Parts: sequence; structure tokens; C-alpha cells
Amino acid sequence: MKLTPKIASKEETKKHETDVDLLQQKVAELELKLKEVVDRNTNIEQYTRKENLRFNKIPESKDENCKAIIYDVISSLGVNTSEIRFHAVHRVEKKAEDRRRPIIARFVCREDRTAFGLKGVRLSNPLPIPKRT
Repeated sequence: MKLTPKIASKEETKKHETDVDLLQQKVAELELKLKEVVDRNTNIEQYTRKENLRFNKIPESKDENCKAIIYDVISSLGVNTSEIRFHAVHRVEKKAEDRRRPIIARFVCREDRTAFGLKGVRLSNPLPIPKRT
């Protein structure tokens, strides 16, 4: 069975052109909406990261309790930790033998994060971690 190509009439061609124009307009609208959503999502991520602190150069050990380590670090800086609460405390990045992975602490409220004035402070030497008793 041999297929013969169908030649579109002028009306069909005009309708297809109109359909293509409408689809291109819809794609442009959706691309604009997507950009707005991505921008809004980026702003939300940046806003929520303000509740986090990154702790570097803390020695890593097997089966460690990151939350306890961070409480010890904060206590060693002379801050009362009894009122400080976290959403999550964990190491980030892949484990590697040649470096210490940072710990991210996500505070329940930003006031806890800023209460002890560590915003922007960089400690050049590893902190001594007090032993828990």
C-alpha cells in the first residue's frame, strides 16, 4: 500500500500557523511564570538559610552526635545553651579522609542563631571540643 502525501489547503495552513502562534505565546507565558517561581524559590531558600550556621574544622568521629558537639562548641564560647534549640544538625558533603566535613546547624529561630554573636566570625584554629560527662 502506497501512501500519498496530503497537501494542506490554504485554510488548513492558516489554522496550523494560528495554532503554532498560540502555542508559542503559551510557551512564552509559561517560561515567564517559571522564571518567577524559580526567583521566588531562590528568595525563600536564602531567607531560610539565615537560620543556619556552618561550623568548620570540627574533628569527625564515627557514630558522633553532631547536635551534642555543637552544643559543646557553643558552650565553650561562653553561651548558655539551655534555651537554644535546633531543627537539625548534621555534617554536609561527602566523607573524605583528607578533610573535615562542616556541620550545619539549623536553629528553630533566628534569634537563637544570632544570640551568641557568631554571625560572620571565622575561627582560624580548630576548637577544642570539651568531653561530655
